[in-house]
Amino acid sequence: MIVGDGYMNNRILSKKALAFLLILMIFSCSCDLFKNNSIIKEIDVTIAYKTPIYTGTNGRLEIENNIAYLYEVESDGMCAINLDNGNVIWRKKNFFPCWSNPVVIGEKVYFMKDVPFDSSEPTEILELIKETGEYVNKYTLGSNSSWRVRMFSIDGYKGKLYWGNDGGRNPTDIRGLVYFDTVTKEYGFCYRCGRLQIMNNIIAEDNVIYLVKSYSRDDFPDYEPSNPEYYPVLVALKTDETDDNGEYKVKWELKDIACGMFPRNNAIIGNKIYVISGGMICIDKETGKIIWRNEEYNGQTTYYKGRFYSQSVDYTGYKFYCLDANTGETIWKIKLDGELYKYSDSCDINPQVNEGYVYYITDNYMIVVDDRRGCVVSVDPKVRAGLLSTGISVRYKDLMLFKSLEGYLYAVKMDMHRRGL
Repeated sequence: MIVGDGYMNNRILSKKALAFLLILMIFSCSCDLFKNNSIIKEIDVTIAYKTPIYTGTNGRLEIENNIAYLYEVESDGMCAINLDNGNVIWRKKNFFPCWSNPVVIGEKVYFMKDVPFDSSEPTEILELIKETGEYVNKYTLGSNSSWRVRMFSIDGYKGKLYWGNDGGRNPTDIRGLVYFDTVTKEYGFCYRCGRLQIMNNIIAEDNVIYLVKSYSRDDFPDYEPSNPEYYPVLVALKTDETDDNGEYKVKWELKDIACGMFPRNNAIIGNKIYVISGGMICIDKETGKIIWRNEEYNGQTTYYKGRFYSQSVDYTGYKFYCLDANTGETIWKIKLDGELYKYSDSCDINPQVNEGYVYYITDNYMIVVDDRRGCVVSVDPKVRAGLLSTGISVRYKDLMLFKSLEGYLYAVKMDMHRRGL
């Protein structure tokens, strides 16, 4: 069933239920906003190309100009793909198991070795020529978990790689923000977190790095939610100033946020920072003060022309949201539940938007929503991410790019606005 909170109601389409059946089902809904009962056409999305890759969905694509770089899990290697046609430019195999996304800095591309938990193996960073994939060097950082990346994500800013380290399970282990200078090859801690850990990606602008340090309940049996020591904290660090310990100086901290994840694009817009934290929080980037909070909005998020769009999932089905980036008010929301969507609790990929239509990729469907009315336009079972899919979609020109669990890089044309709807 398609349930719209005061906005939806239209006729909708076909779906592949259980591996061998294609069930055509028609849903009706009413579009209260426009007070009409127009019939929504069943239109499949257009696949520009579908490139085989030796990888699942975890980890993000690194895009520079018209080239995408991605780590390939099954081959322990890396490849570069031309985004205009989907052709593989180069593919290198058998480097080592990887624990991070690739990062392009200058003429090089970097990624990090996967070190088993609490292993004595050294953490290593591999450096390749971005044009050819040619091996340049391997840098050894240390032989303990102090240097290993915590949550897959490493980020580049002004010639340095940054990541939150793992720290191991010992509460006395050092945790914090680690850097590797790609010019001098120096590395170390530029910020220490105490018992908390840096989760997910960082963002940076104007010599300030923003990160969320959070508690990992798996690490400490004495976890107590009411203890302020375990509250997540959003931190702003000045990269051009240091404190008495030689670490980046704290500009401000915002305590007691529910979790902490930055939107997939445009987490910083003007003088505002946006964080997914038990909803969406808008923060003044100069002071760290909360401007507004929307506790309903949640999920993997994308910004487009003054609005945020998200997809969240649980055992009841898909939930799609749109909110105003200036006011935090919910513009529309859609819930798809029932038997056809009962497996939807496994896919978590951010949507993309183009010319009035929002494109959501789920475990079993590509779902397109009319942004003007908050109504579903199409549910296409031919394009899917696969069960247990987590990852990041990106935009290139009018294409939505994402990796499927079945081993493809999909490029879907966001062209519904040209279909005469």
